[in-house]
Amino acid sequence: MIHVIPQEYEIDKQKGITNPIGMTGIRLDVKALVVTASSNVLNNTRKCIQRCDFGVDNFVFQGVASSLAVLTEDEKRLGVCLVDIGSGTVDLAIYINGALKDVFSIPFAGDRVTMDIAAIMHMSTDVAESFKVKFGSCRSDMIPHGEMAELPMHHGVKRISRVELSSIIEARYEDFFGLIRQELKRNYYDHMLGAGFVFTGGGALVEHIEDAAEDYFDLPVRVGFVKNVEVCKELADQHIDIRDPRYANVIGLLKTQQEHYLHSQRRDGEEPKESFFQKFKKGLKQYF
Repeated sequence: MIHVIPQEYEIDKQKGITNPIGMTGIRLDVKALVVTASSNVLNNTRKCIQRCDFGVDNFVFQGVASSLAVLTEDEKRLGVCLVDIGSGTVDLAIYINGALKDVFSIPFAGDRVTMDIAAIMHMSTDVAESFKVKFGSCRSDMIPHGEMAELPMHHGVKRISRVELSSIIEARYEDFFGLIRQELKRNYYDHMLGAGFVFTGGGALVEHIEDAAEDYFDLPVRVGFVKNVEVCKELADQHIDIRDPRYANVIGLLKTQQEHYLHSQRRDGEEPKESFFQKFKKGLKQYF
């Protein structure tokens, strides 16, 4: 069990309470989303990280971390589906009425697109990834006919048709969209997304993804760039754009750790309230 996330509270049968702090009542109930993962997977991941001489404080679902970095509170209230397209999985986080309602993970993502390009275009996966990132598109009909993509190789220059390249990418992204729609319909979320979709992760940088997704889902779509971050001087000197969707997951992980640290500081700073007997004992010490 890696997350227990409150969705709403109920005080004395009064439902729909998002924050019960400061309210009075006799009975407090909570409806929460529990996110679980295989203990073997978590243990193996922990061992890999520890072998690199790093410690593991806790685990965070990728969609939850990325949503902290790119979503706005208004989008969460209206209803939004965050789609984090990584190399191995597409992770979904669905927010409705300001609360996280559900999460899904689809084991079908950017690596599959790269492998298809490599197989069809007869090239290595490294070269296929470079072509996908630099010249790929989710809409082959928006690429000028006859336009070519070129990359320098150690034995010359590799040239391929951008339309053909984009046709491969377009087909795979339609598969992604179909799996996402299937998950949403199965759980009755497809008509509850007033703010539509926010795509983030490295797979969200493919050109024309907003146009392709809007046509497919008939809902608002935007690419989720990291918000509310400041770049330190070292990164600024290296010209690293920390707002890039590829860094959404990393920034989200840092934000979860920051919130955990601040919460621990506040909790440690609160002095425990003295009971009646402790106060009585302290009063007696003044005279004896």
